[in-house]
Parts: sequence; structure tokens; C-alpha cells
Amino acid sequence: MKKVLSSVVYVLGFNYLLLGQSVMAQPDPNLRDRIEQRANVKTDGNKKDTRQDPRSTLQGAPVGPKTTFCPGEYAFCGSSTCKPTGRKIAVNVDGGNKTKEYDESECKCPIITKEIAYQNGVELGGLAALEEGNMKGSCSRPGPGKIWSLMGLNMEVWPQESTKPPFQSAQVGYQACPAGTKGSNCWSYECKIDPKPINGVKVATCFCAIGAAYLGQPIDPKLTIMTGAGSHYSNPGAACNQHPVSSEM
Repeated sequence: MKKVLSSVVYVLGFNYLLLGQSVMAQPDPNLRDRIEQRANVKTDGNKKDTRQDPRSTLQGAPVGPKTTFCPGEYAFCGSSTCKPTGRKIAVNVDGGNKTKEYDESECKCPIITKEIAYQNGVELGGLAALEEGNMKGSCSRPGPGKIWSLMGLNMEVWPQESTKPPFQSAQVGYQACPAGTKGSNCWSYECKIDPKPINGVKVATCFCAIGAAYLGQPIDPKLTIMTGAGSHYSNPGAACNQHPVSSEM
């Protein structure tokens, strides 16, 4: 498969596009066939597990301050919208040397499971910035019933909030929201696992920072932001007014 990683935006000093926690790939017209071929066939008697070996999620991963691959399930907010909570959230700034308060948003995000990772042919786990967001230097879960929101690498299809019904597995489309849009940063933030799945999908409620960039500094309001949220709406642009998980351009 031919994969092209976009490098049109420079964020965090990475020569990669960090967009809503996702390293973007161009849409693959043969994706459905490949996903079906990767289906998990359980070992049963003479039946054999026919899943392809997962490619390394670390290949092509961004390199930056205190980033690491955290194995296991994680919340992936790369295409979610958010709602203000009316509270403030403390965000690590420049490697956790200090914190800055931002308006808090809550975002409903799918949890990437082993099955979803294998559908994409990748290892189960996400890229974390251990001293950014509100992480505390470790991949360890923040507590019982909680999980981190991390960056998905080489993810091509995952449950999308914007589908009808919500959280159907699909590819994501990206759009630019105008300067002044109030987006949310959810990379390396704490989430609470919802007690009930939505349409069969495990989800988490993530608490994120409105207007924060990846290193905790405020986003310049003069900048356009990019988001994967709303890509399956009849009017995708409506997501720009819903505090979407996003990255500045």
C-alpha cells in the first residue's frame, strides 16, 4: 500500500502534521478490501488466525519533547467535537515547568481497542507527550475507570462521532476552520471511560483545553485551524462552531 504522510504544517517542531492527534494519511480506495482481509479469525481447531502482522506504529512517528509510545487501549479524539463545561482546566506548559488554566471542554471520543488497531494493521497503542496536556510523566492510567487521550498513528479508519448513527467506523475528512475558531486540544489529556458503549463502541469522555496549542501555549487567534470533526455531517462546516479537536495551521 502506498501511503503519503502530509507535511504541510509545522507543529511542535515536528515535520509532520499533528492534526487532532492524528498523523494524516491520504484516503485509500482499497481500504475496505484490506480491512476485510485483516478480519480477526479466531483460532478454532484447524482454523488459523489470518490477521496480518501489525506494522509498527512507531515508524514515521513524530519526535518531540518527552514523547513515547504507550501500549494498550487509548481514547482517540482525532475527529470529535466538544462542549464547554464552564470549568477551568490546568494544562502543562513547556514540559510541565508550569501550568496555565484554560476553559475546559468535554469531548466524546472512541476508545481504540485491539480489534480496531488490527483493522488498521497497527500495534495497539498511541503516542503520548508525557509532560504535556495533564499527563504526569507516565503511560500509567490516571486512575480506575480512566484512560488517556493519545495520538493515533497510521490510523485510517476508526469510529467517527459525526456519522449517523454516531461512531460508525469510517475514514475521516479534514477541513479548515476560519481564524478565530475556538478549537480544543485533547492530546495527552485525562478521560473518563463511559459505563455504556454507544452503538456498540467503547467511548470515553475526555476533558480538554479550549484554545491551547500542543505545548500548552495559547493558539494565535489569527491562525486557521484544521480539524477532522464533522466530516460526515451534511454540513461539515458546522463542526467549526462546536469546539472541535483541532490543530493550528
